[in-house]
Amino acid sequence: MSLICSLSGRAAFLVLSLAVTAPVAAITLSQEPEAQAPEPQTDERAAILSILSRGPVGIETDFEAWERNFHPDWTVWFSGQAGVRARGPHMASVRDYIAGGAAVISYDFELDALVVSDETALARFHAIETIREAGGNERRVAYAGTDYLVHEGGRWLIRTSSVSLLEAPVAAER
Repeated sequence: MSLICSLSGRAAFLVLSLAVTAPVAAITLSQEPEAQAPEPQTDERAAILSILSRGPVGIETDFEAWERNFHPDWTVWFSGQAGVRARGPHMASVRDYIAGGAAVISYDFELDALVVSDETALARFHAIETIREAGGNERRVAYAGTDYLVHEGGRWLIRTSSVSLLEAPVAAER
């Protein structure tokens, strides 16, 4: 049985939290082929999955709708970088990139784990973004991510993210 599945509620949440709060910590989760009962679908899980599974698709037409999913104090850490990026500068950079003519044309999302505990949640996932650059070329960006979310003001917000590129971005096949 995997470590996450053998722990309950708060303990599983704390184990997964290490991936966000201490990115240098190595945690190995075994993947044995035992049948596991699926997580019950709750309103909280549905709301979180609604945010995460959409990704950045559509930001060229409604950037603010996407940006509102992130907490005002959101930060993101990319593996290999010395520190985190703050929300303001990161969002400005993404906005400029999109305003320059780039568009996210597809987003493939696969949830690996989601643990909801009271007013916090932790999600691990893999995603592939296909982006059309301003010049018309397409590129594919595959990555693994971990998002820590908080429930504030009646809605779920992404509080911090960590991102690891799985391969160098490559030209998308047409």
